[in-house]
Amino acid sequence: MNIEELLKLKFEEPEKSQSNLEDFHSMLDEGDLSWKDAFGLLLHQTNNIGLQLLDLNNIVEKMNGELDKFYNESFVKYSDSMERINSRNFDIVDQFVIGNEKYTNAGHYNEHYKNWRIARINKVLSIFGVDYFKGKRVLELGGGHGDIGALFAGLGAEVLCLEARRENVNIAKMKYRNVSGFSCEEYNLEEGLRQFGKCDLIVNFGTLYTLLDPEKCLHECAELSENIVLECIVCDSTDPHKIVRWDLDEENHIKLANDGPISIGRHILSPFFIERVMEERGYTVGRHFTKDLNCADHHYDWEHENDGKVTPNYRRFWYFSR
Repeated sequence: MNIEELLKLKFEEPEKSQSNLEDFHSMLDEGDLSWKDAFGLLLHQTNNIGLQLLDLNNIVEKMNGELDKFYNESFVKYSDSMERINSRNFDIVDQFVIGNEKYTNAGHYNEHYKNWRIARINKVLSIFGVDYFKGKRVLELGGGHGDIGALFAGLGAEVLCLEARRENVNIAKMKYRNVSGFSCEEYNLEEGLRQFGKCDLIVNFGTLYTLLDPEKCLHECAELSENIVLECIVCDSTDPHKIVRWDLDEENHIKLANDGPISIGRHILSPFFIERVMEERGYTVGRHFTKDLNCADHHYDWEHENDGKVTPNYRRFWYFSR
């Protein structure tokens, strides 16, 4: 049985696949399938999910550390192409950025961020299309390392990314220094947005729930753009006036060093609060509470229990237009 047949069985007839999984391990043991080919096929065929289904821990053990070596050498894929990295043809700035991404596994460097970014970008592209961005002015709030904004700049937009943490701004500026139309500024959103002027689109991802005054941010966004894509953590309530105070303890605040709130205290709005404010400002509410956005612990298609609680990473996604 070859690897493709095994994968098909695993997905379509899981009850018959255990013995074939044992055959797969035997192929690795006997050298009939190289660790590199196995990993490449698994990644290509199953889009990461299959790595878990095919007993990754056991496979890694059999590969005697070779899988880790292959990953570190070949799968650092952010702004540089595979060909460039494999050829080692990158300058000292690239080396620094890649080194940070390879050896840090927290916040914006965490592995799940890659797939989560892709899911959110795909949602934006499904709303606007690729051609929309050419010549548009885009304001990105709390852009982290600038990965999302830089893509839109690559599609022809003029993108200003506002980010409160200097360490993130530094990475964004180095990482996307050669992307025309992209800029990143260190800025605390609590200080207001009006000075940045009108724009065609505001990208407000993962920011609203980090603020002490999220309602102020909504109103200021409404003054700057007719088009806003917004996603954030919300409290579980259908009350259009519900606000929950959510304080981080010092330990968790430190853990969220490069992707959490600046202040320990913050206010979490209900999704109906957000919709009420935007409707009052004349926007049409476009809900995208869909499973295609779900990634790792981030969930968008959950059902309300209306208990007023904040469940980390129970989120909502909207497109507001007028």
